[in-house]
Amino acid sequence: MEEILIVAPYNELEQLAEKVKKSVNIPFSIVLGNLSQGIDKVEKGIKTGTKIIVSRGGTAENLRKKFDIPVVEIPVTSFDILRAISNISGKGYKKIAFVTTSNIIFKTDYFNKILDVTLEFESCNKVSEIPGKVEYLIKNKGVDAVAGDVTATNEALKRGIYGELLQSGEEAIVHALIHAKEILELNLKEKAKLKKFETILNMVREGVITVDPNDDLTVYNSSVEKILGYPKNKVLGNNINECLPEDIVDKLSEKMEEANMVTQINGKNVVFNKIPICIDNKLCDTVIILEETSNIEKLELKIRKNLSENGFVAKHTFPDIIGDSDEMSKVKSQAIKFAKSEGQY
Repeated sequence: MEEILIVAPYNELEQLAEKVKKSVNIPFSIVLGNLSQGIDKVEKGIKTGTKIIVSRGGTAENLRKKFDIPVVEIPVTSFDILRAISNISGKGYKKIAFVTTSNIIFKTDYFNKILDVTLEFESCNKVSEIPGKVEYLIKNKGVDAVAGDVTATNEALKRGIYGELLQSGEEAIVHALIHAKEILELNLKEKAKLKKFETILNMVREGVITVDPNDDLTVYNSSVEKILGYPKNKVLGNNINECLPEDIVDKLSEKMEEANMVTQINGKNVVFNKIPICIDNKLCDTVIILEETSNIEKLELKIRKNLSENGFVAKHTFPDIIGDSDEMSKVKSQAIKFAKSEGQY
């Protein structure tokens, strides 16, 4: 399956989508399915690469509730309304009702005064409301024709009046496909940004945590896993009070800013920095940076070694120190031991 999947609620839309496929440079797949029909095909599509669904009316609403991927609606355009009015009035019907789900939106004022017909426009919050709405319009408004989706037209025919399927035109399908493509491109860019951010976080030596105002962990990099001893998949997205021990929570949950504080975590000396992130005086997140002091010491030693190997050495040695008192001799002796120890004394 392609990343974009059109779910056509009726045969004519499926055929029109096949026609559009030949004229646009946007790859997409097509399946036939109205409301809950065709769900198995959509599930199969998602398993094999579908990332976004394109459909319309009640079917689009149903798919949006059923799946966690984006659903783009094929709009009903003014041309589609005019086309339906022309077809119906051409057959002699003058009292026409348009019955649609509430996600199909169009400007009704554009049509009421331009044609020699009486028009009723009704929207339903749920597909299940459509049959009752059609019955009401027939009994109380005297309509002799109904335009709408498959449910509305079937109900009209069942009650003995004319039903016209409100079809989307080629331009509406193209519009929806372009919108779907834009969403895919935007999602890809966002995923790339997140991946870049995650890569940078996992490359730094310091442990990085962010905690939101509800004390939920929103960032938790690989270095902090080693410092705290808790795996990312067990804590990220969870409340710190539920996934970390009390002594660590006490250090992380305080919202005040702290800089270069040395504390003990899991028996390790850790340099602790905490910065609240506020926008318009409202706390958005708290950023916490942790680093083991042993890592800082090792890095400092490595830098000193590199400097020494590159000729950056002391200009003076111990014999240059003036003074031979007992105290000075003792200090010199200790200093010589420290110098030989490479920081591990």
